[in-house]
Amino acid sequence: MKCPKCQFENPDSYKFCSKCRTKLTQICPQCGHEGLPGDIFCGECGHDLVAPSATPAPPSELSFEEKLENIQRYLP
Repeated sequence: MKCPKCQFENPDSYKFCSKCRTKLTQICPQCGHEGLPGDIFCGECGHDLVAPSATPAPPSELSFEEKLENIQRYLP
């Protein structure tokens, strides 16, 4: 498990980072519950902690007309 403070890679069985002594926990991205290193599912809501979370799609590019319209909203 990678340490959230120093980014050192620790074995999954460790509860504290062997480099900086930071407590190693997994925070569920769905409910915020603090789990133990090596947990596969959240003990609170059952969310899959191993599967990569979906990344939001990048915002679409605005056309020149849309940009101009947005700018003109703020002009007196």
